[in-house]
Parts: sequence; structure tokens; C-alpha cells
Amino acid sequence: MKQIMLLMNFMVIPTGLYAEVAVRVNGPQQAKLQDEIEYVVNVSNPGACCTEMLCFYCYVPRGLTFVSAKEAKNSLPISYAKDFKRIYGEIYDFSAGNTMRIAVTFKVDPELHVSEGEKAEIPFYFTFIVAENGEEKEFSKKKVLSVIPQNVLCAAG
Repeated sequence: MKQIMLLMNFMVIPTGLYAEVAVRVNGPQQAKLQDEIEYVVNVSNPGACCTEMLCFYCYVPRGLTFVSAKEAKNSLPISYAKDFKRIYGEIYDFSAGNTMRIAVTFKVDPELHVSEGEKAEIPFYFTFIVAENGEEKEFSKKKVLSVIPQNVLCAAG
């Protein structure tokens, strides 16, 4: 049976006998209105063989605006479908030992209503689809951003 293991902020997905995909998503947990925030997605294949395909997508939730996505060398080419508010990328033959890094930047909507002494919670998901031997496995990494009023000082972590 295939299992999904989640350890802290690191997820390893066994996809078959030899291939695995490991994902780490780092970014702030808290922001203020109008802040630009960056999430860095690190993907690796610590398994012994390549996957046939690796897809990545993230729907931009209400309260955030997509600013940019930068992929590192040998990474997924990332595109943004404005009509669907979706960031998307895919790569074929993600070989064993390969790693990728994607940096996604959002801006917190200045029109988001956050009352004094309150905070708004914005949940969103970085989702991956891995294909190997004709089978597909989908998994998501959930992030929650707490948005606080502009005049409150905070440390984004």
C-alpha cells in the first residue's frame, strides 16, 4: 500500500517501488494588509528511479493576489492562468536525485477586511500530481496565512 508521510513541514510521497517525491514549503505564517509574501517550494526525488510526470498547481485564494513565480534552473516552468486564478507547472521524467525550487510571491489584498484586534485566516494549498507506471498520485500541502491589521507590528515566520 502506498502511504503519505508528513513530518513537520516536509512531506515524502512513495509513488511506487523506487520513485519518491519529497516536498518542503516554507513561507510566512503571518502578514499585514498589502504585504508581499513569498513561499518557497522545494521538491526532490530521493527515490531510485524517475517519475514519468510531476505537476504542481496552486489556486490563488480570495485575499491574496498572484505577483510572480520564479523557478530555479532545472525546475518546473511555471505559468499563471488568470481566468482560473491558478499557478501551474509540470515536468516530465523527474529523475532520481533531482531537486527543484519554485518561489511564489503573493500580495495580501489591501481590501481584505480585518478588524482591530482580529485576524483573517487564509487557507490555501500547494498541490502535486506524480505519475509513474501509468498511475497518478495527488497530494497537497496546506498553508494558512494569518492576516492582521496594518497598524499591528508582527514578525512573519
